[in-house]
Amino acid sequence: MNISFQPHWWGFLHSIIYAVICGYLAKRKNRSIIGWIFGGFILTFIGVIIIFLLPPKTDSDEEASDEAKEKECPNCHTKVEASKKKCPFCGYPFDKLG
Repeated sequence: MNISFQPHWWGFLHSIIYAVICGYLAKRKNRSIIGWIFGGFILTFIGVIIIFLLPPKTDSDEEASDEAKEKECPNCHTKVEASKKKCPFCGYPFDKLG
């Protein structure tokens, strides 16, 4: 039985190679490794270009999402968790904000 390397296997091998490259670049840029492996497998060369052009993910990206969880009291101007109904410092009720 002669098993030859058929041409359709070359496309599959290329997809695997691009998936590994995307995973490596994603790791270096603090991005989702598994997500970019799948992206590289499906998008091949285009996936490599996209992850190469993306900026590295920094800790400030996570801090920006933490700031969205806070609101400022209009009375005493302190930062308060967004889930609070009343300011713990001055007692201002946030129900008035609408």
